[in-house]
Amino acid sequence: MTENNKVELLVALGAVTQEWSKFEFALFELFDALLGARTYKARILWFNLSNLQMRLKLLKSIADESRSEHNMLDQIKASLRAADELSGPRNDYVHRLWSRGQDGWQMIALKDPSKPTYVTPVRVEEILLIAKKISEQSVGVAILASKVRATVARFD
Repeated sequence: MTENNKVELLVALGAVTQEWSKFEFALFELFDALLGARTYKARILWFNLSNLQMRLKLLKSIADESRSEHNMLDQIKASLRAADELSGPRNDYVHRLWSRGQDGWQMIALKDPSKPTYVTPVRVEEILLIAKKISEQSVGVAILASKVRATVARFD
């Protein structure tokens, strides 16, 4: 394995990690906009939720509850579905072990300790494509949060 190959993989994994961080912040901005509360109160609630699934469930509930204050429920639900769909590949790329095989990079996964380990070949381009999709969703959610913020009443 050459040093360039390692660098390519690390750059791609870094891109996924960086874009996901931006995406999570955009989701928080949407949460804050929907809640109509002071940012610090929304931040306390948001960061006390232990995982993405809980956050998405809460976002969906708040969006449903506040739908009379905005007309973007379909857009919000689509964004939440995208977050859910992208979280799987993102988690796989960031949390799995990696090795270099004959045909390129491989993710090593042990989903069930009673079953053999399996290896999944992955190209760096696939990882970068997921990073791009996350980035696109992040921008979309940030714009959506701005639109919601402009329509939902604030309770300061």
